[in-house]
Amino acid sequence: MFFFNKNDNKPLISPYEKERKIEQVITMFPLLSRDHFLYSTLERCGWSLDAALPSLQRRHEYLEAEQIQIERRIDDNRIKAEMKQRERERELRLISQVRDVFGSKFTDHQIGTILKSNGYNLESTINHFMRDIEDQEYRERLRREKRLEEEYRQQRQREREEYEREERNKKRVTDLLLEVKYTSAERKREIANTKLFQDVMRDLGKLMEPEIHYVPAPSSQPSPNPFSNTQHLYNYIQPNTTSQPITFSQPSPSSSSFTSNSTSPPPPYHSPSSPFKTLDPFTTSTTTTTTTSPPVDAELLKQLKAMFPNISDEIIKYVLSTETNISLAIQNLLDINIKFEKTKN
Repeated sequence: MFFFNKNDNKPLISPYEKERKIEQVITMFPLLSRDHFLYSTLERCGWSLDAALPSLQRRHEYLEAEQIQIERRIDDNRIKAEMKQRERERELRLISQVRDVFGSKFTDHQIGTILKSNGYNLESTINHFMRDIEDQEYRERLRREKRLEEEYRQQRQREREEYEREERNKKRVTDLLLEVKYTSAERKREIANTKLFQDVMRDLGKLMEPEIHYVPAPSSQPSPNPFSNTQHLYNYIQPNTTSQPITFSQPSPSSSSFTSNSTSPPPPYHSPSSPFKTLDPFTTSTTTTTTTSPPVDAELLKQLKAMFPNISDEIIKYVLSTETNISLAIQNLLDINIKFEKTKN
């Protein structure tokens, strides 16, 4: 194998000389290294340092500037890391101070976020959390008041509905009692014989006061005057052949007892087999004898019949017998007539 130089005008340089020149270049430019750029530059310049010096110097300046930038970036990163560490320590210190004020009511993340938004100002951060607590308490108070108002409204609604239901029941019972009271005697007897009515009377008897309970009088020993010391007085017909009515005087307002004006004794009292047949179904009076309506003036009865055509003669006579005041009797008949008209409609 033969070695020859392509450029015969250039002298050959030994490897030892090349190594010495490379050492000189690295000494002059310490940033240069044994890379392709160094060998190619020296080779291009015929291993002449004077010819390669400008290129090598520019390369060294470039590497020096790049190294300076790298060092600057390293310094900047270090400074940023130190600043971040100091900010973190400051943030932890401020978080600890805020936690000393509010305890565990807020998390570290919440406190840190508010600190950053307030520029790590402790006073502004504490004021912010104070306003936040006041707002929460205000909203909670509003919710509590609204809940209490709703509960109170529902309670009043239930009470109103219960009251209306009781009033409807009372009115229904009152209407039923009025309807039964002013019905015919035959219908009253039918109602009194029903099991339902007897059960109701039995229940009412448990609620009545002892002095107003119905107690049948013994039939073997009739009282000379069974109607003395009673609260109600009715007119009775003497059971004789002449059917002449014997009346008992009405008591005076100041009198506490009743005295008969008749010289003959009243008819004997007999306890009926069924007490409900001789009682008004809804009368709590102690009078138990079946009565007969007294005679009424025919002209007065005719006038009242013309005024109240819907009311039977028996009811008109009954009302007149129970009321001494004609004005009160007409008022009662008017109420009964209105009730009948409502029932008819």
